[in-house]
Amino acid sequence: MAWILYAAHGGKNHVDLAFDPDLEGAYASGSALVQDGDPPAERSLRFRARAETTRKTVPNIWYIAERWCMDHRAKDAIEAVDPGRHIFHPLDFTMKNGEPMAGGPFFTAYFQGRVDCVDTDASLVEVVTTATGRTRYMTKTGRPKLTVKRAEIAGRHAWYCDKMVRILMLSDALHARMVAEKIKGPEFLPVAER
Repeated sequence: MAWILYAAHGGKNHVDLAFDPDLEGAYASGSALVQDGDPPAERSLRFRARAETTRKTVPNIWYIAERWCMDHRAKDAIEAVDPGRHIFHPLDFTMKNGEPMAGGPFFTAYFQGRVDCVDTDASLVEVVTTATGRTRYMTKTGRPKLTVKRAEIAGRHAWYCDKMVRILMLSDALHARMVAEKIKGPEFLPVAER
């Protein structure tokens, strides 16, 4: 079974933060991305962020500002199952008062690999064509209800659905590791395979 790492906006695991604009250029340029199948190159990017609320702790993994952020425990769980595949950059994360956030070190993650794996006949999606001519799958419900093609995801542990926005999927093995390590943050939504 595959899983969606589902990060709903709001709720107890939502983290409000502000990234340091002096370090944004490298992210905005897309320089941290590599093509599927290429080994992640070493990068020297480093991000700084400050919590915008008075919270003193954060979940192990969260999604904000188009990025997955995580602590070392979540990073270690991912790398134990899917070593050397994804790119992690240090994240200097402070509380609103400027003191370091508890639970670090923290990272931003760039998950490598986009796969057109959704079985549109068995999923609650609408197939749409964008103004630029790209095909997209739009969920018909607030929470994605998807079925994926088993052959397309064989051997993968973390990947994005190519024709869906921000849908990060995990293998059963990576999900099991994160549950065993008690990684807190987004919900894990089950995804059928066929």
